[in-house]
Parts: sequence; structure tokens; C-alpha cells
Amino acid sequence: MESNPWADQWDHKNNSPDQITETKKSQGGAMAKIRNGLEKTKEAAANHMKKIVVKEATDASLRWVKDKYHKTTKKHKKEPHDS
Repeated sequence: MESNPWADQWDHKNNSPDQITETKKSQGGAMAKIRNGLEKTKEAAANHMKKIVVKEATDASLRWVKDKYHKTTKKHKKEPHDS
């Protein structure tokens, strides 16, 4: 079997196997950078969502405690005094 198939003879780019490998490496490097950037963005978004969920849960908990406190203090204020 020949090292250069017939189709490679008519390739106008005339890329050698080394050039093809370098092109693939550089494209892989660019893709890796894009993937890395996307992963960082995804991680930042996930962290932001966690902060929002924690904040909302904290707000809901404090609101619940506040409502419970107001209910108990209102009961004491509305009771008629024995005269």
C-alpha cells in the first residue's frame, strides 16, 4: 500500500501529515479553551444560583419567625384585662 493515496495527490492544500496534526492540535487547543471558558461560566452561574436559593431560604425562614413572633404578641395584646 502506498503512503500517499491517489486523493492526496490532488489535495491543493498540500498538507503533510505533520501539518495536519498541528492543525488538529491547534483546533483542539482552541476547543479546550472554549470548553474551559464554558465550564467556568457554568460554575459561576451554578454558584450564583446557590447563593440566590440560600438567600431566599433565609428570607423565608426569617419571615416565618417574624410572623410567629407577631402572632404571639398580638394574642397577648388582644386579651381583655380582668378588671
